Amino acid sequence: MAAAKTQVFHTIRRKLSSTFIHVTPPKSPVPHLLSSNSTPTEDEKKLILEAISELESRTSPLELELATNPNANVKKLQKQIAVYQEYIRIHKALLVPIRNLPPELLQEIFLLYAESSTGFHRWIRPPFILGQICKSWRQAAISLPPLWNQLPAFKLSPKTRYGYTAFLEELINRSGEGDRLRVYIRAPFKELSQGHPVITTLAKYAPRIRTLTIESGTATIKQVGNAMMPNLRNLRELELSFWTKIAHVAGSPDSEIHSFAYAPKLRKVVIMGKCPPVLTLPWLQIEDYKEKYDGGLLQECLSVSGTSGTLHTLEVVKNTHHATPMLPPLTLQGLKHLRVRLDDTSETSSRFFSNLTLPAIESIQVAFGINPVASLTTMLAHSRRTHSLRKLALRGSSLHPATHSVSQLRALFANIPQLAELDIEIIDADVSFLDVFRDSKPIVLPYLETLSIYSKTIEGIEETFNDIAQRRCETLITDTTPEPWTPLPPATMVPSPAGDIAVLAVPPVDFDLISSARPLLTLRLNFPTRSLLYAAQRKLNKWQAPTSTKQSRDALKMDMWRREIVDADPDFFADLGLGMGVGLIDTRGDRQARKVPKFPKRWGALLLEIDNMDPLGFDRHSLRASNLHHTLGLIVNAPSRYSLNERNAGYIRDAKHILNDWRFTFNSNLEEYKWAIKGGYSLIYVPSHDQIRFGSDAAEQLVYGMKDNLTPSDVFWPRNL
Repeated sequence: MAAAKTQVFHTIRRKLSSTFIHVTPPKSPVPHLLSSNSTPTEDEKKLILEAISELESRTSPLELELATNPNANVKKLQKQIAVYQEYIRIHKALLVPIRNLPPELLQEIFLLYAESSTGFHRWIRPPFILGQICKSWRQAAISLPPLWNQLPAFKLSPKTRYGYTAFLEELINRSGEGDRLRVYIRAPFKELSQGHPVITTLAKYAPRIRTLTIESGTATIKQVGNAMMPNLRNLRELELSFWTKIAHVAGSPDSEIHSFAYAPKLRKVVIMGKCPPVLTLPWLQIEDYKEKYDGGLLQECLSVSGTSGTLHTLEVVKNTHHATPMLPPLTLQGLKHLRVRLDDTSETSSRFFSNLTLPAIESIQVAFGINPVASLTTMLAHSRRTHSLRKLALRGSSLHPATHSVSQLRALFANIPQLAELDIEIIDADVSFLDVFRDSKPIVLPYLETLSIYSKTIEGIEETFNDIAQRRCETLITDTTPEPWTPLPPATMVPSPAGDIAVLAVPPVDFDLISSARPLLTLRLNFPTRSLLYAAQRKLNKWQAPTSTKQSRDALKMDMWRREIVDADPDFFADLGLGMGVGLIDTRGDRQARKVPKFPKRWGALLLEIDNMDPLGFDRHSLRASNLHHTLGLIVNAPSRYSLNERNAGYIRDAKHILNDWRFTFNSNLEEYKWAIKGGYSLIYVPSHDQIRFGSDAAEQLVYGMKDNLTPSDVFWPRNL
C-alpha cells in the first residue's frame, strides 16, 4: 500500500514538474534597494541602467522567436518574457523621480491626495497608507497637520466606548492646533440619553471644528450639541441628518435643540430627515441653506436670512410623501442660486414660486412632479424681467405636452431674454416646445449661449434638432447680431406711487427690437443610456446602415467582440443614467472603493484578435454599426485609478493603439460627423466653422468622442438634489 502511494506521488510530481515552468530572474545589482524607498547613488543608477539594458537585449530575441517560430515552446517563452519584463519594471521603478523629491514637495502631493474627491465623508479613512511606504514618507505625513484635519466617521456603538478614544486623540493630535477639523458622527436611529466617550473627547476640541456632520437620532444630536456648546466659535458648516423613529411632540423639551444657536462663523447649514419642530440657528448669518425630506425650517430661514440679504444659496428637496410648504410673499434680496426638487403633485407644489421675488438670482435648477412653468413665470415677473438670471434648468415629467403650452414657455422666456444657459427636458418627443427655437418672432432668448436638452428619444424629431442646429449654430455673427450681453447695473428698490410697498426699478431694455439671435456656443443633447446616445447619433447624422454582405458580416463580427468585452465586465460599462452599476457617486465601502479594480483577463485575447484585423479591410459603415470603437474608447478613457494596475495599463495601451490604427478609416469622412459624442451620455453639434474640425486630433474628437467638463452627476443633476 505504501509503495503504491509513493508511486502515485512521484507520478503526480513528475507531471506537475512538466506543467509548471520555473524561470529564475537574474540577480539584482542593488538588492538592498528593492525593499526600501531609498534613493540610489549615481554609481547604483549606472548599475541599474546596465541591468535594464542587458535584460531588454535578452527579451527582444525571445519576443521575435515567439512571433515567428511556429515550433517554439510558447509557454516557456511567455514565462521567460514575463519574468524579464517584471525585472525591468521593478528596476525602472528604482529610478522614478519621486524618490528624490524634497519633503516640502512631497507634502504638497500628500495634500492633493487628501483633498481629492473620495466620495462621501463617511468613507474617508485616515491617510495611514502614506506612512507605510518608508521612513521618510512617514515623517513627512506625520509632520503635516492639514493631512489629518478630515477625521473618519465615528460610530457611537458600545465597543467604541473606551479603547477607540485613544485612537481619536492620536488623530486629533496629528492635526496640530488649527481650526479646520472636519468631524463626522454616524449613528443612525441611535437615541443617546446620556454622553458617550467619543462625544466627550470631540467636545474638548470643539473650538477647532470647522465642519460638523451628524447622522443620528434627535436625542443624540442634542447630546452632541450640548457637549460642544458654546465652543463652536469656528464652525463654518453644519449638517444635521435626523434619522429617528420617534415622533416629535410640539412643546416638548425633547423636540427642541438650542445648542447650535451660538456659532458666530456658521455660514452653511444642511438639514435632512425628520427635523424637530424647534431648532435654533443663527439665521442672520446663514449664506447657504439646504433642506431635504420631512419638516425643516425653510420658512424661518427665508423670513430671516432671505429677507436680510445674507442668504445666497438655497436648496429644497421634498419627495412624494413630504408636504410642500406654502410660502408667504417674500423678497429674497441676496439669493443668487436656487435649486428645488419637489416630487409632490399637490396644488401647493405648483404654486411654490408664486410668492417669491428674487432680484439678484443668477441660476435656477428645478425638478418638479407638477408643471412649474406658470409659478416660475409669476416669480420672475415680480422682478420685472430679472436681468441677473443667466442659468435656468427645468427637468421632470411635468414638462409634458399635456401640461404646458408653447405660450406658457414663451411667457416664461419673455421675462428672462438675457438668459445664457438653458437645460430642459423633452417628454414624448414634444416638438411643439422646440419650435420656439426655430423661426420665432420676436426672437426667443437671443443671448442664449448653451442649450442643453435631456431626452429619452428623438424618434420623429431628428429634423427639428438639425433645423435648430442650422439656425442657431451655423449662423455667423453679422451687423444685426446683438452684442454680447452686458449685465445691467444692480436693480434698486424704490417706493411705489402709493408709498406703502417697494417695487423693483431696472433700466429699461426693449428686447423686442432684437432682430437676430447670437449663435449658440453649445447645443447639447443628453440621454440616460449609451445605447440611446449611439442610436441618436446615427439618426441625427443620417448614417446609412451596412448594405453589402461584407459590410454586414464585418459589423456582426465587430459587434460580437464588443458584446464579449462588455459581458466580461458589465459593471465597468454600466449606464449611470439608469442608476445601474456603481452609480453616480461611488457608494461602495471604503476598502472596496480604494482597491484598484482589475480588467478581466479575457480582454487580452479579445484585444489581440481585434488588433490582428486589417484596419483597411473594413469600412466606416461596419464599424459605426457595431459601436466597437466607442467601447474601446471607454477603456482608453477609464478613470485614472484603473491604470495603477499593470494589466489594466497594458489593455488601455492596446485599445489606444487599435483606435489610432482606425483613424485613417474616418479621416476623409469627418464631414459626416455633425453631431459628436461628448463624455459618456451627451451629443453636441459641431458647426462647420468650429476649430475642432481643423485640429490635428479632429478624428479622435469627432469619431471617438470628446472629453467632457461635466460629470455624470452634472448631466443627471436631479438625482443629486
